[in-house]
Amino acid sequence: MTTRAAPSSASVVAYVVEAEGLTLAHLSDVGEPSDSAERVGRADVAIVPAGDVTTVGQEEAVRWAARLGARLVLPAHYWVPGSNVPLDPLDRLLEAWRGRVERVSSSSVTVDAASLPQEPTLLVLEPPRGPLRI
Repeated sequence: MTTRAAPSSASVVAYVVEAEGLTLAHLSDVGEPSDSAERVGRADVAIVPAGDVTTVGQEEAVRWAARLGARLVLPAHYWVPGSNVPLDPLDRLLEAWRGRVERVSSSSVTVDAASLPQEPTLLVLEPPRGPLRI
């Protein structure tokens, strides 16, 4: 497994993890336009911010995923019921996404190169219930 931090002009870092033939990019709270994507590189899986407010907007998050060439896109950093963080709900990203959407009734997923979808897919996981246990 290889992990590297992609450089950013702001204080936000995008993490890129390469393992078992897959590249995953976690964009954290990226606030830069997607034309910065070449600094991150290509990614099979992208975790994109979806809550706007302190990050890129939903349309820009979709552009980030496309420019990275991600076939599997997981939304993060969005408002969920019970949260007092001022973020947009996931619905806004779903409106901006123009491709396939798959929902799973789990807060985790296992991915390998063989299971990647052929077309870009937004994979919506269930938010964890209760305290996060790692």
